[in-house]
Amino acid sequence: GNMHFGSLKIHPLFSISESYDDNIFDTPDSQVSDLITTYSPGLNLSLPVRGIRSELNINYLTDILEYRNNPDESTVNHHLEGSLKTRNSLKLLIIFMVN
Repeated sequence: GNMHFGSLKIHPLFSISESYDDNIFDTPDSQVSDLITTYSPGLNLSLPVRGIRSELNINYLTDILEYRNNPDESTVNHHLEGSLKTRNSLKLLIIFMVN
């Protein structure tokens, strides 16, 4: 559910998925397979900007990929997205990703 701090809305996010890859190194020879669990926690922040009748949204998501048989391949990816929506349908979008 959403949490509120004044006019700031905070919505926590979480998902988990399991996938199978029959060639994790994407090579034609000596293919290695593995099960990969992806944990994806994150937050969505929403704040109205009254002076310019807009809404600021920030989304942060982390993908934690855990390789069951090849733990050295496990990785964490960060995704940050910010947008400003205005009353007249203008939208500014900024996306930042880090591996």
